[in-house]
Amino acid sequence: MVDVRKEDENLSQGCNNSVYDAVDGDSKMSVEKFDDAMAALTFTAMAVTIALGFLFHL
Repeated sequence: MVDVRKEDENLSQGCNNSVYDAVDGDSKMSVEKFDDAMAALTFTAMAVTIALGFLFHL
């Protein structure tokens, strides 16, 4: 998801604002990457739980 208000602030202050470049840079883990990692972890946990449920007839 994109924060629209943050996008508006970036546009209103110009394109060459180093403060926002440092915050939005690829050097740190972005929210989208974190969401993807959590989705993969959740899917893996669900698959393991279902497999164990079938294995042990829970």
